[in-house]
Amino acid sequence: DAKVIYLGDDKSGLWKSTDGGVSFRQVQSISGEVPMIAIDYYSPQIAYATVFANGGGVIKTTDRGETWNVVQDFISLPCRGISISNIDSRFVLVGTYGIGQPMKKIFLSSDHGESWEDISLGLRNGNNYGVLVVDSTTMFALQEDGIYKLYLSKTIVKGTVVDSVTGEPVTSGTIELLGTSEI
Repeated sequence: DAKVIYLGDDKSGLWKSTDGGVSFRQVQSISGEVPMIAIDYYSPQIAYATVFANGGGVIKTTDRGETWNVVQDFISLPCRGISISNIDSRFVLVGTYGIGQPMKKIFLSSDHGESWEDISLGLRNGNNYGVLVVDSTTMFALQEDGIYKLYLSKTIVKGTVVDSVTGEPVTSGTIELLGTSEI
């Protein structure tokens, strides 16, 4: 619905308009900056907002912005950028921002925000001003020292995996790839 608009400010929280911006009403009180809001293209009842100050975090709505709930994985993390893929909305990207290396990370969810993975490896751990997720393998991060394209690769293992102790074929479980080599 093009008449629905969400607005986050730096003092009072989240606001919603259902009349194309003629009027707004507050839907979530937050004492801190709300730098970015992302709406699911395929399920517009779902949206995320980042919270930067006063503890930080990410909040999520599943009812078109009427109620917002804290995403537990981001409690106490100042967050700035958030993006939902318009190609596959299972993919959500969040960029944190703050003093100290542990806070400067990029997190990816591939299951509609149910779980999150730190995909910061290889980045210079700069402050994240914005993020964009295009699809399951193409993402961008706007950091303090430039724009980075993040590449996620998928590894396909073909053939039989053999247990190194018993010599028997592995038929279930998890395989952890510790390194790769050209064959």
